[in-house]
Amino acid sequence: MKHFNLIGVLALLLLPAEGMAQFAWYAADGKAQVETGLGDDTHTQGLWWVGTDNADGGKSKVVWDVPPGEDGSLDNLVKKRGGISGTAVLDKANLDYAPMVNIGFYIVGDGEDGKGLKGDASAWNGIAISYECDTSASIELGFGQEYDRDECNYDNPYANLPKSPDGNFVRRAWTDFRQGGWGQRMQETVAEATTHLVAVKFKIQGQSGSYHFKIKSIGSYDMLENPPLAGDVNSDGSIDVADIATVINVMAGSAPEHKARADVNGDGSIDVADIATIINKMAANAR
Repeated sequence: MKHFNLIGVLALLLLPAEGMAQFAWYAADGKAQVETGLGDDTHTQGLWWVGTDNADGGKSKVVWDVPPGEDGSLDNLVKKRGGISGTAVLDKANLDYAPMVNIGFYIVGDGEDGKGLKGDASAWNGIAISYECDTSASIELGFGQEYDRDECNYDNPYANLPKSPDGNFVRRAWTDFRQGGWGQRMQETVAEATTHLVAVKFKIQGQSGSYHFKIKSIGSYDMLENPPLAGDVNSDGSIDVADIATVINVMAGSAPEHKARADVNGDGSIDVADIATIINKMAANAR
């Protein structure tokens, strides 16, 4: 068995961690809320919501595979179905555009007025997502009601996601996001606009009909495709001292985007016992 020198481990903790995903949410972790790392003290970041075309005369809706809890939580849905999953029922009704639904979340959280707060997501470099969908979809970026209305006339930047009933994993860099061209052109690049990003949305729009979907993971461009092993807290593909550093940072409140994976031993708390578990895993891997 290889022995680990505590002084050496502590020294390594001072080194910058390479390959750490900016943020990564996996349904396999069993929690619906997305920890973006940009959340505020309201703790409302990453709570999934649905946007529809109803205000413009449409009758589109989302029917969840498992009903939300009494508090609106989708945790039970994620645990039972392995993702944010349901059926998008598109109904044009009196719309003058194709019916649509958005399944999205605020990256920082809700403001006092119920509107999403702005955060700097430029370091994400884009979005990675694992999903299933019976029709083509897109990732759309939201910058808040005033900006969306006044700066682009709701012609928000989006990146296409191909139809994939059996599942797909794609990465979309900020340079892959484009406006549709029917609204007002933004006066800044998408990468510049993500310094004041409000929301990320999984959008389904098209002909009236019912389309099943499932969002299995979503994160920054550098997110790993598959859920990391227990102990790989920073989701970089290995279990090492960088994960110990990440647990320490989570305990200190400086790495909330990795909180979902920091309870390595699964006892419901994040503490030195999780660090000990990581060290044991490192020792086992070194044998």
